[in-house]
Amino acid sequence: MDTAAAAFYRAASGGHRSGFHQTSDRLMSQFVEPNTYELSDFHGNVHVAYYVHNTTLPGTGRGHRVTYLDKTTSKEFLGDAVHIATTHIGRVVTVTIRQTLDSGSTSFTFLLPRVNLLLEGSNRAPIETEGITTTHRQSPVQALNRGQRDVYSVMPLVGTASRAIVSTPPPERLATTPSPEIPRTPLPPSMFPRRK
Repeated sequence: MDTAAAAFYRAASGGHRSGFHQTSDRLMSQFVEPNTYELSDFHGNVHVAYYVHNTTLPGTGRGHRVTYLDKTTSKEFLGDAVHIATTHIGRVVTVTIRQTLDSGSTSFTFLLPRVNLLLEGSNRAPIETEGITTTHRQSPVQALNRGQRDVYSVMPLVGTASRAIVSTPPPERLATTPSPEIPRTPLPPSMFPRRK
């Protein structure tokens, strides 16, 4: 086999493919995953953020944190209050934003897509996803619990995924579980700037 034929044979039998994989591995090594996701609906009525801490938050056993803000509710969720499921469509994050003793609860779920950020240079990328507000119906009268008990409202969310230095909340915030009570005082309108 002459030199040219031998070179062709090596390339066809894996030499070229190996080089391709090495290039692909080098490119993948230049990517990092986001640790901060900041999202809002198109009208600016709902704001939600998800943070991944490098270390486990003291007293929570987990390194995840969610903040949720709408026109009547402002809450932060830590530890077991943040429910996370990794699926084929991305990461699914759920928190309970309202809880009552006799009429059920309301949860908010948002989907986090997979995102690759450059290890060097820009560490932020725009993302589009979905948020789901679920009303979980529950009555102390057993006969009224018949039929569909979960009602869904889906909203588009837009925002950014980024790699940032995530600060740890102060100890007094880590020592308590977010209250399930519904705030009675509406937040000021200035906290909800309208998108132009």
